[in-house]
Amino acid sequence: MFKKLVVGALAAGIALTGGIGAASASTENGSNTPSSVKQLAGCYPKENGKYIKEVRQNHQYFDNTKTEPACGGTVVWYLKKIEFTNANGGTYIGHYEGWLK
Repeated sequence: MFKKLVVGALAAGIALTGGIGAASASTENGSNTPSSVKQLAGCYPKENGKYIKEVRQNHQYFDNTKTEPACGGTVVWYLKKIEFTNANGGTYIGHYEGWLK
């Protein structure tokens, strides 16, 4: 009787251990990070403590300010200057500085 009890307890322990190990194994390949977090991980370069960004387009009209989710929060962009270059048939470049909100 005692021998059946010990063997039963041992078998139950092995079965439970295997079940717990299988239940805790990840079925995803790679990272457990959601895609929305991966998108926010990308950030812009900094210069003098401010984020910087260039926007290139074919016309000279740029937004004075705009917001964008980036760098782990919301970046507020302020237009600082507009340049014209003859490369690629004429392109306007808007230089923005950003602050993390």
